[in-house]
Amino acid sequence: MALPIERAWSINGRSDIISLRALIVFFALIAISAHVSAQPDDTAPQEVGQPYGGGQDPKPFAGLTELNTTLDFSFMYTHLRGQDMTGTYGGLPQIGAGISFAFSPRNRFFMSLGYGHQSGDPYWDIDGFSNDGSISVQTIPLLLGLKTNASSRKNFRFYFGMAVQLAYVTENIPIGELNGIPQTNSPSGLTTGYYLFFGPEFPLGKGTDALGMEFGIGGTKGSLKSGSYSHNVDLTGYKMRVYYNFGI
Repeated sequence: MALPIERAWSINGRSDIISLRALIVFFALIAISAHVSAQPDDTAPQEVGQPYGGGQDPKPFAGLTELNTTLDFSFMYTHLRGQDMTGTYGGLPQIGAGISFAFSPRNRFFMSLGYGHQSGDPYWDIDGFSNDGSISVQTIPLLLGLKTNASSRKNFRFYFGMAVQLAYVTENIPIGELNGIPQTNSPSGLTTGYYLFFGPEFPLGKGTDALGMEFGIGGTKGSLKSGSYSHNVDLTGYKMRVYYNFGI
């Protein structure tokens, strides 16, 4: 076990592969959204001399229509994936608020801002020694993304989507004592990442309010610095989010 000031979380080659796959899925989602949102034009004029083809007229999307603009408040929990991060912190709780805009009957653009904080034990892997709560991490993530309602039912929506993330992360690391006073180092920096998710949303009342739940994977990673000291941090993991939103 390295001393806390020296320990670092490396970013291996698989992280680059995951990020590349995330970008591919992101652009695929945009393409799918554009295709799904395209609706037949029932009002297109018939050309002169062309007979009516018969059958039923094309129908627009018959599911639960998206509200133009909504606000939401949420709680998210991330089970961190990296062994060292899991051992040190376990998971990362986070609160957030966001806004989303409908740009078709099925699709929404959204953005949100959150805050997460967790304390842990930097000596979790040393038998017979611990210092729980002496190390902590906090993150302020900004998410920008798209989501699509895959349900055609009137009583609930089922979303899948993706977001890109930018987060400001600070970690407070113990480095010893000076005259009996604990000393810490607090490297910080901007980290980047992604968020892939799916989940149901249940409208309340007339559908202007709703409760929802998401299951996903993602997070941010990057380098934190304090003077000449730096180390990598990985806050990616498996996520669950519950939220309440309402139309404005």
